[in-house]
Amino acid sequence: MARLEWMLGITSSYFFQIRNDAYNLFSPSNIGIVRDIKQMGHSIGLHAHLGMIESYDELANNLVRDVEIMENMLKLPIDRYSYHRPPKAVLSLKLKIKGLINTYDGLFFEHRESNLEKVSVKYLADSRHQWKYGYPEERTIASHPKIQLLIHPDEWTIAGYDAKTNFRMLEDEKRINFRQTIRSECDHYTES
Repeated sequence: MARLEWMLGITSSYFFQIRNDAYNLFSPSNIGIVRDIKQMGHSIGLHAHLGMIESYDELANNLVRDVEIMENMLKLPIDRYSYHRPPKAVLSLKLKIKGLINTYDGLFFEHRESNLEKVSVKYLADSRHQWKYGYPEERTIASHPKIQLLIHPDEWTIAGYDAKTNFRMLEDEKRINFRQTIRSECDHYTES
């Protein structure tokens, strides 16, 4: 997706979690991928998983620490963050951290329970393989002065698989990657 956007002259922000069992952001191959995305002119940010936070009072400190970890490991500047499935309580905090862009700041996002067509920033997201807040078609885009478009590239395929099939394909891919890792790291490994 980053390459397609680059070819079309589009720049985006790509957000990655550092606490995720599904992928290791800091593996050599993933660091290379993230650096390639940055080289194409895109921005890199923290996709903050809030599951380990015991109190919202510590949220800002945790975000700053996680950004520093990303910068140190990736050797790239990180100037933005986005929450992973933020609860309403987090959205209502309107957290501002010096030097970091919050994608849920009022400049980029307006939280409302109703009258969603009257928002200052139209939020479009493919969360859980569904466009619950509207589809990013030309008419929708043209009728709003600002749009935040959230896409999960890992949930879509060229073949157009549904979510269940796509996740099965991702499982297969992870299994293959895991075997390759074991094979390269453990010379006594034999496949059965």
